[in-house]
Amino acid sequence: MDSPPFQGINGNLFLTTPTLLKTLKINAPSYHKERERLLNKKTTPTLFDPNLREYQNQDVGFLLSLKNKAIFNQQRTGKTPTTLTTMKINNENNALIICPSSILFKWNAEYNKWHQGPVEVIHNQMTIKKRREIINNFHGTIITSYGLVRNELNNFIKRKPHTIVIDEAHRLRNYKGARNRQSPQMAKAIIQLSRLAESRYALTGTPTPNKPENIYGILTFLFPHIFTSYWNFIEYYFHVKDTIIDNQMNTIKDIIGFKNKNKERELQEWLEIISIQRKRIEVMPWINEIKYETIWIPPNQKQLKYLKELNEFYEIEEEELVTISILDRLIREQQIAIEPKMLDLNCKGVKTTWIQEYLQDYPEKSIIFISKFTSYLKYLKEHVIKDATLLIGETSEKQRYEIEQAFNDKKINIILANVDVAKEGMTLYGADTMVFIDTSLTYTDNEQCMDRLLPVSEAIAKEKGIQEIILLMTKTPIEEYLYQMFKLKKSRTDILNNYKKYLMRRA
Repeated sequence: MDSPPFQGINGNLFLTTPTLLKTLKINAPSYHKERERLLNKKTTPTLFDPNLREYQNQDVGFLLSLKNKAIFNQQRTGKTPTTLTTMKINNENNALIICPSSILFKWNAEYNKWHQGPVEVIHNQMTIKKRREIINNFHGTIITSYGLVRNELNNFIKRKPHTIVIDEAHRLRNYKGARNRQSPQMAKAIIQLSRLAESRYALTGTPTPNKPENIYGILTFLFPHIFTSYWNFIEYYFHVKDTIIDNQMNTIKDIIGFKNKNKERELQEWLEIISIQRKRIEVMPWINEIKYETIWIPPNQKQLKYLKELNEFYEIEEEELVTISILDRLIREQQIAIEPKMLDLNCKGVKTTWIQEYLQDYPEKSIIFISKFTSYLKYLKEHVIKDATLLIGETSEKQRYEIEQAFNDKKINIILANVDVAKEGMTLYGADTMVFIDTSLTYTDNEQCMDRLLPVSEAIAKEKGIQEIILLMTKTPIEEYLYQMFKLKKSRTDILNNYKKYLMRRA
């Protein structure tokens, strides 16, 4: 439906909210009545499927009133069953479900459980001929990954899916427009395809990672014919400042927060009418929010020596290791703080020693070790924890699903996981402990990884008892800096920009 989210003035549609109508001094009793009726559906007792929780049935009732749907419930609250039940009731069978490649087979299992219509998974292991045969000839729902939608865009356009579902929709956050060079090709492909659909679903527990303006990519996916200009959207809601970036007086536009409280309220009021935004603590009170413990380890003398050389000379003589960019410098310092052998330096890192000792002290625990450095995870697998299971980019979609099941069933005890793989769509409640060997520069990636531990039911929560998260840090300048950025929930851009100033203070 297009009302009450949109109202017309002189033939033009605009985003309607109580705050905006009050500002414009417009009396719209029919709008207020319809808005109240719609919002009441979020709390009206109803039953669509007895296997859904009470709030999920209420969410289905609300979503059935919308043509385009945003499911912004926090992780682990069951967005997938809610979505698939709504699709089933709406008889949406010609659908395209786009999700991270790591959870293709999980979506397939959930589809068979909650929707039960004809479905096919298109994945990277398929031949081009096979996947195009499915796209062109299969009558039913297709589940595939972001990358394959980009690669097969023309064929999906010819197929013209009636319904498009985007899981982890915050991946569209960098979209600024089809002609903007900064917009990723993947996002451009999805937005182009969304213009052909009759119904759209956007699923994410973090719709605005780090910055509120990141919601634009999701909104233009849901309403591609309304949200047609990124900067019109930005300049209506937010302060924009031109910042000089070089001696040629070239500038970039910096977005520095909402213009005022009314603008912030307007946007939130409008999102209320097109989305569900359940907080985990409100609907799943039996879940104990997981807190992390930070363990600081003093580095050894060689690690300090390497870091000092890098700080003073921008290189390490032993391996002729030279750093060029700020990002390169930051990554090299962190690798030295974790495990110098990643850079072929002749020194064993203190984190590796700690991991060995921890495993000896707690041999009975189920543990997930998290790192953004796949090379280090492979090093641990080869030299330290040979019976561990790798969960990295090279792990196939099917293998990831099988690892998840085996870990939760206690058939495997140790997982070495890349943060980019572990953060999205996986359920790893079988863990007693999650150890962050290092943290992602994107705070929400770390937060999503932590959410993987949360049990999916009250019974499992009672059985699991207390779970712990450990942040493993060396007492080095680089990790002290990153820890402060982590606590402040700073974005990747902020971390890199502030790092320049941090290095100047250290010099």
